[in-house]
Amino acid sequence: MVYAARLDVEATLAVLRLALAFDWTWDASDVARFAGAAGWQPRDLGDETTIFMTTGASIDSPSAWFDLDNGVIQEITVQATDRVDPTQQEFLSDAFATSSARVAEVLGAATRVSPGRRPGLQWERPEIHVELMQLDRSVALTLLNPAHETY
Repeated sequence: MVYAARLDVEATLAVLRLALAFDWTWDASDVARFAGAAGWQPRDLGDETTIFMTTGASIDSPSAWFDLDNGVIQEITVQATDRVDPTQQEFLSDAFATSSARVAEVLGAATRVSPGRRPGLQWERPEIHVELMQLDRSVALTLLNPAHETY
């Protein structure tokens, strides 16, 4: 049996659309509100600065995590693909291209483009910043608190 890595772009877009419509305060209370609205379940792992969630994405490890600093959400990262062996760059490149096109349908042209071995796109909105990255083993969507600049 041959393993085929998966991308769940529809689940990723659902999270993006929810984030765009969400009434963000960016404080810790948003973790439960956003996770509940997304249908995510908390995991036992984590601490006061990182809270891990299980998402409903159709991938091997459907996960997301909130990064907090002093009770303020800095960013939320959502896995869009299975984690794969780093040798599967063709899958990752294709998944990133597909995800990029679909996210651009929702957000328009990217504000920033980062080419290279780990390409990324960023969109800046007043209420939220969005980043899509091709990492070494996966593609991830990150929702950023606009007050917390990481670019």
